[in-house]
Amino acid sequence: MPGGVIKMILVINNWKKKITAGFIVLSLLAVCATVGPKIMEASYQLSPVINIWMKDGENPSGNPMRVENDDAYKSKFDQSLDNFVAVIQRFYNKE
Repeated sequence: MPGGVIKMILVINNWKKKITAGFIVLSLLAVCATVGPKIMEASYQLSPVINIWMKDGENPSGNPMRVENDDAYKSKFDQSLDNFVAVIQRFYNKE
């Protein structure tokens, strides 16, 4: 076609199914983008990690070399376990 416009038509097999699948994927992404922050906001009040890891009045200093005196807080089980570990270490160091 000299001097004319060339028109090109692309034929895609099952174009209705592909457009529907793309629309479903985009709608699911939109739903996740709107509902995700709402769920995170609602579950922020229920975060057990912060409440369990720190004792009352304990504020971490951020110093990784900080030494804590836990002897007063150790239970009988912890003390006996520490004693057992020390005995086992001495046994294996002798050999």
